[in-house]
Amino acid sequence: MKDIKVISQKPVLKSELFTVFDTYLKLPDGSEKKHQDVKRDDAISVLPICGTNEVFLIRQYRYLLGKRDLEVIAGMVNKGEDPDKTVRRELEEETGIKAGKIEKLGVINSAASISTWRQHLYIAKDLTFDGKIHWDDTENIELVKMSLPEAVNKVLSGEIDTASSINVILWVDKLLQQNKL
Repeated sequence: MKDIKVISQKPVLKSELFTVFDTYLKLPDGSEKKHQDVKRDDAISVLPICGTNEVFLIRQYRYLLGKRDLEVIAGMVNKGEDPDKTVRRELEEETGIKAGKIEKLGVINSAASISTWRQHLYIAKDLTFDGKIHWDDTENIELVKMSLPEAVNKVLSGEIDTASSINVILWVDKLLQQNKL
């Protein structure tokens, strides 16, 4: 099977968060096609968990969804920043939580057919609270503590519906079931 080849790319929209490209492709049958792609920097998502398998989620208003969304802590990786540093920064900024131990679960591609955006998924353990919260001007966050089984049920009921949150919660639940955490 032949792969699709990129002939050229041309930026058509550049914003603070992403760039949209017209990408010209050569298909395996020899034909050519224009496709639009989004290049975006990576992000992190982290699930803080206590020894009692209680987790901390956040609830914040997402204007694009028109609702207060229950989700894991997440944030953008700054240019040149290691995602392992981003996860600690975002955890402290959004919740005031410091983690003694951070474990990377993996990396997921958020929308591989149109975007380069990847999510680095983590679990945070050995938690302490310093109370120093530094929200961005668009954030108004409520910290929500619940059992991991309750979080799983909220995923299965559709109450938790962001992809990275679903991935982290179910990944951690499965690893705990297998005694791998």
